[in-house]
Amino acid sequence: MARVVVTFSIMPESPDVDLKDIETKSLEKIKSFAVQCRRVWQLLTKPSKQEFKTISIVSAIGLGVVGLIGFLIAILMTVIFPK
Repeated sequence: MARVVVTFSIMPESPDVDLKDIETKSLEKIKSFAVQCRRVWQLLTKPSKQEFKTISIVSAIGLGVVGLIGFLIAILMTVIFPK
């Protein structure tokens, strides 16, 4: 039986890559994400009563459908595999 050894490393194996470069790129990604989050946050608006009511009804219907599917699967499992 052959043994397979898998190793993972977060450090680059190439000596050409500097840790400062990796750190700089990571910070740039975090800053970019923060800027995008701020843009989205500034666009947010409070939903009207009608929008909130519609969202609530659709969510409740979806939750009910998922629950019904789970219940039907449970009943089916009880019928197919009785204890």
